[in-house]
Amino acid sequence: MVTPTSILVVQPFGRMAISGENGLLRNRGILPVIYRRTPCKYPGKNIAFHVNEGSTDYWLSLLVEFEDGDGDVGSMHIREAGGTEWLEMTHVWGANWCIVRGPLKGPFSVKLTTLATGRTLSAREVIPRNWAPKATYTSRLNFLH
Repeated sequence: MVTPTSILVVQPFGRMAISGENGLLRNRGILPVIYRRTPCKYPGKNIAFHVNEGSTDYWLSLLVEFEDGDGDVGSMHIREAGGTEWLEMTHVWGANWCIVRGPLKGPFSVKLTTLATGRTLSAREVIPRNWAPKATYTSRLNFLH
């Protein structure tokens, strides 16, 4: 799907410049950018959840990896061990989601809903009781399987 032309503020992108010329890139101001969303393709891979550094029992941040084909994640929920309620996570940026609540108790089930089609996938107890920051936990599911 092609989206309308967007405006990109170049200020944070000095790291992309040729060495020593980051100031020139940052000082370009506002640039028009055209981008297109394309479905990701990870044949043979299952969705994985990376627990971001700094996560605790009170602030859990997850990165969704290898989500295949159905577009961006529109919502993400977790369910604690023995729980019946799906707890809504907050979209941080990109494929990163977090929840501030606690203490949170694993294992966690994770439910993803895609933005474009509203398809839902639930990975039961994919994140174990003894989860750790910087660890990645792979499900047995993906949208195109």
